[in-house]
Amino acid sequence: RGAIVGQCASFQDASRISAACEDYRAGATLDPEADEADLKAGKKLACKTLVLWGDAGIPAAGTSPLDIWKSTFAPDAVGQSVNSGHFLAEEAPEETLAALTAFF
Repeated sequence: RGAIVGQCASFQDASRISAACEDYRAGATLDPEADEADLKAGKKLACKTLVLWGDAGIPAAGTSPLDIWKSTFAPDAVGQSVNSGHFLAEEAPEETLAALTAFF
């Protein structure tokens, strides 16, 4: 639990670090405007959606991420917490794989 970026195998490649930074940058800049426009237009995901989150840290301290996804973007969402911090696949690969396998 609590893996740090330097210890994550996925962050040993500079292109992966760059891609992760771009994802976080979009989440802080472009995504909120696009999400708000979709919400105002009543757009929702029509497909089954799996929501997974680590049970340590911010998501565990507030409203369930599944409840948020179901009420805003994906009414048919299913999901669960994983015994992990932020990096589910790195910190709890077996539990993450089991959740993915059950979903698919």
